[in-house]
Amino acid sequence: MLNPYQLQENDDYSYEFVTQEGVIYTMYFLDYSGLFSDYPSIAKQVFTFNIDVIEGSPENTIYDERIGVTVLHVFKPKLCIRNA
Repeated sequence: MLNPYQLQENDDYSYEFVTQEGVIYTMYFLDYSGLFSDYPSIAKQVFTFNIDVIEGSPENTIYDERIGVTVLHVFKPKLCIRNA
């Protein structure tokens, strides 16, 4: 089983990590509850997820399964909290 990359947690909704190839990614959740103001029962649970490259060129690197493992590592606790 692969391990996720070491995460730098910037706040509860923002993370960064560096791959073995030296590509730096940021992952973050944005509150989109305002788009669901007509549905207050679910509005607080609506977020978007983004992943961006801060530095490096992923197009010029080998396929890296640990990136997906790292993304899931961030998602799992958030999904459990949201469904509780």
